[in-house]
Amino acid sequence: MESKGIVIAALGCGLVLGSCDGSTDVDDRGTPIPFEDIPEKVAEAICAAYEDCLGDFMDLTMGGEDCVTVAERRFTNGSLEPLLDAIDAGTATYDGHQAQACLDALAALGCDALVSNSLPECEEAFAGSVAEGGDCTYDVECVGDLFCEIDGSCPGTCTARGGTGTGCDEDEHCQDGLRCDEGTSSCVSPAVQGGSCGGSSGNECTPGLLCLGEDEETGTPGTCSLATEVLVGEVGDSCNIMTGPWCQTGAHCAVISFELPDTLVTECVAAADSGGSCHLAAPDMCPAGQFCEVAAQSTDGNCELLPQAGEACADSWTKQCDLYHRCINGTCHALEDNGGSCVDDEVCYSDSCNGGVCGPYDPC
Repeated sequence: MESKGIVIAALGCGLVLGSCDGSTDVDDRGTPIPFEDIPEKVAEAICAAYEDCLGDFMDLTMGGEDCVTVAERRFTNGSLEPLLDAIDAGTATYDGHQAQACLDALAALGCDALVSNSLPECEEAFAGSVAEGGDCTYDVECVGDLFCEIDGSCPGTCTARGGTGTGCDEDEHCQDGLRCDEGTSSCVSPAVQGGSCGGSSGNECTPGLLCLGEDEETGTPGTCSLATEVLVGEVGDSCNIMTGPWCQTGAHCAVISFELPDTLVTECVAAADSGGSCHLAAPDMCPAGQFCEVAAQSTDGNCELLPQAGEACADSWTKQCDLYHRCINGTCHALEDNGGSCVDDEVCYSDSCNGGVCGPYDPC
C-alpha cells in the first residue's frame, strides 16, 4: 500500500522534530520518532496488519521470507526518495510527533488498515500543501486525502478520491475502504464473506478472507471464505489442491498418486525433512530454501536446494527460486535494491525497473 495511511514517513535532516544524529526535542506531545527508526516501524505496521488479516495463512503467503525485511526494503527503495523530494520541494512537511499517533491508529485498525486509504493521524504526520486542482507529482504533496492524478505526463493534478463506480488505476485513487477493480478499472467495495471473487468477476475479497474455488482459466469465480473454513485438514485427511479444502498449518496437501487421465489422489501429509523424500504438494513439503523435485510421470521426489540467481526456475507449484529471488521468463533473479540491474519490475524491491536499473517509482 503506497497511501499516506500506511506509508507515513520519509524524513530529511532539519525537516523533522528530531535530528539525524538521533537526538530529539521533547514537548507536551512526547518524543518524536527518530529518523533511523521510521523504515522499520512502517514495515512492522504493514506486517502486523497482514498478520492480523491472514493469521496462520501468513507463513504460507510469505513462503519463508521475512515480512518485515521485505516491507522495509520495499519502503526504503520505493517510497523514501519521492517523499524526500516532496519535502525538499516544500510541497510536504513531516511531524515526527504525529507519526506515533499514526502508528497507533494503524495498530487500532488491525486488518482494516489494508483497506484504509486515508487516516487523519497519518495525513497530519506527513502533510501535503498542494490544494485540489494544483500541480503535483506524488500523492503525498496533496492536501488531506487528495491524490495526484497523472494523465500521460507530469505534472499531475491533486484530485479527490473516487466513490463506488468511479474510474481508477490504483487503490489509492478510491475513497477509504474501496479498492480499484482491475477488470473494470473502477472503485468497488471488496467482496465480503460468502461473496463472489476472482474468476471473470475479478473482485477481491476483504482482507482476511481467501478466495476459494476460483478458476482463472475458465473464469469461474470463487467464494470469499475465512481461513479457518479453508485450512481444516489434519494429517491423513483428504484435501483438494485446486479448490480446497486445504490442510491446517504445518500440514501439506500432497499428490499421493494420480489416475489417468486427470484424477489426482490427494491427502494432508506432514512436512518433509531437509533432503528427505517428498510429494508434489501445496504448500511445498520441503523446508525453506528447498523444494520437492519430482521426476516426470511421478508423484514422489526428494527435497533439493532451490535455484539461485542465473539458474533455471524449479518446476514447482509453490516454489520456483530461492528466498528473496523471483522467477522471470524461466530464470531466477535475486531481488535488487535501487541501482541493481533488472529485467522486470518484479525483480526490484521498489517494484520499478527502468532501463534495466532498479529505482524509485517515477510516475512521469
